[in-house]
Amino acid sequence: MQVFLLDTKLLSEVLLGDVNNDGSVDNLDITDFIIALTVNGDEAAFLAQVTNGSFLAADIDGSGNPDNLDITGFIDLLVTQTTGAVPEPASILALLAVGAMSLRRRRRVAPFRR
Repeated sequence: MQVFLLDTKLLSEVLLGDVNNDGSVDNLDITDFIIALTVNGDEAAFLAQVTNGSFLAADIDGSGNPDNLDITGFIDLLVTQTTGAVPEPASILALLAVGAMSLRRRRRVAPFRR
């Protein structure tokens, strides 16, 4: 059985980077962004962990799926927001480390070939 989620927001209404869906892009979005990266495009798995989150907001580059290519854009959004605090350097380093681990994991999980 396949589950399809219906998004009730227009793409133009989504605040990119506001992954926890609280109306601002700040340090509170970092953990939820990491979750969006680790579920490998599975929006249902994301929403099971972040019930009020916005999976679409984690897709910074508009590719249709949050992935490692969104990390730099997400960091840029965190740093340039005038409404929130600048993320701690440790938070940015942790985000980059998770992105690197996620990329390595994807490379290791290659289809089995005979």
